[in-house]
Amino acid sequence: MYYAVGKNSKFYKSTDGESWSVSTLPVAGDYKGVSFIDSNNGWICGNNGVLTPIILKTTNGGNTWVQQTPPDLGVDIEYKLNDILFVNSMVGFCASYMIHPNPSKYSPILKTIDGGVTWGYVENTLFTFGYALNYRRLIKLTNNLILMIADSPEHSTNCSLIYNILLQSQIDISNNYNDGVIDGSGINENNYQISSYLGTIYLTNDGGIADNQLVNIDLTTSANALYFTSDRVGHVGTDNGKMFRLGGDLTPKEQTYAGTQVNSISMVNATEGIAVGNGGQIYKYKLN
Repeated sequence: MYYAVGKNSKFYKSTDGESWSVSTLPVAGDYKGVSFIDSNNGWICGNNGVLTPIILKTTNGGNTWVQQTPPDLGVDIEYKLNDILFVNSMVGFCASYMIHPNPSKYSPILKTIDGGVTWGYVENTLFTFGYALNYRRLIKLTNNLILMIADSPEHSTNCSLIYNILLQSQIDISNNYNDGVIDGSGINENNYQISSYLGTIYLTNDGGIADNQLVNIDLTTSANALYFTSDRVGHVGTDNGKMFRLGGDLTPKEQTYAGTQVNSISMVNATEGIAVGNGGQIYKYKLN
C-alpha cells in the first residue's frame, strides 16, 4: 500500500502507486507526516493554521479518523509537527519545531507508548545550542533505532541523531553539515545517508565519524527527498522536480521528471516506488 498527505487536508491511498483514492480529513490543516504499521492502522500529523499541531489516527485504513491530543508544552510555547513514525502499534514519535520566546528551550520529540492515547516528549539534550532545532524527518532503522534529521532555523547548525527505542536514549554519534540537512535514509547507526540544501548527499559507513563521502547531485538546487534501499543504492528528488538514481558506483543518473518539486520519496524495493511533489502531484517510479 502507498499513502500520502498534503496541505489541502486530503488523504491519498493506493494499492499500486498508479490509481489513487482521495478523501478529505476531518480536521483542516497542512499535513506533512504519515505512518502506517499495517493496512488498517496508521497515523498522520500536521498543523492547523500556523502552529497548532494535529495528530490523527485510523484503524480502518483511512476510512475514518480520530483526533489525538499532542502535549501542551506550556504558556507561550507553540510548535508544529513535521513528521510521524510508529515502530509498532503502541510506540510512536513526532518530529517538531518549536517557536517560543525562551531561547533556553529546544524542540522536543513527541513520544507515545500507548498508541497515541497520551503523548509526552523526549527533550534533545545532546544539542543544546540555545535555540530550537527544526526536526524534519524520522527514519526507522534496524535494531529499534530511529534516525532524526534536524537543522537550525538559520540552517547554520545541522545534525543527525540516533535514538535507541529499547534503551530510550540517544546514541552519542552526531554530524554537523555546513550546507543544511533536509532528509535522510539508512540501515543502522553506522550506515546512513543525508541530503542537503546544496544538492549534495553525504554517505557514511562509520556513523559519520570519519567516512563522510560527498555525492554532488545538482548544485543549483536542494536535494529535498532521499530513499536508499542499501548502503550505496538509492534515489534522490530535487527542489526543481528531478529524480536521480544512485547505483553502486555512486554516479547520479537522472531518471525522470517528477513535477515542479519533489518533496518525498518512498521505495518498496530498489527499483519501484513513488515520488510526491507540490500541488498533489504523485508519480509512480519503476526502473525499466
